[in-house]
Amino acid sequence: MGVLTPGVGSAGPFQSLRQATLPASQYGSSGASDSYLLDFDLPHGLTVGLLLPYTIQFSASAASSRYAEVAMSIGIAGEGDKALTTALVKRLVELAQAIGVP
Repeated sequence: MGVLTPGVGSAGPFQSLRQATLPASQYGSSGASDSYLLDFDLPHGLTVGLLLPYTIQFSASAASSRYAEVAMSIGIAGEGDKALTTALVKRLVELAQAIGVP
């Protein structure tokens, strides 16, 4: 895939629309979205919110520095990536409980 260009010229805005949808179409064919093949009729946002703390715990060993950045960006203090990631998970669980998410 080439560089995305503004929708100008003969293709117009339709070229930009096509370019904007390419990544999503590739994601769908990569196998990464297999979970979307299951239809449980659950609200997407709620489901993501429920699973986020567990997803972070699962992937923390591979991405703790990134989670630490997220934690610091929302005002969580701590020393070391592991401690910050743990604090982020704790904060997300507390937030879910505070707003009534099961």
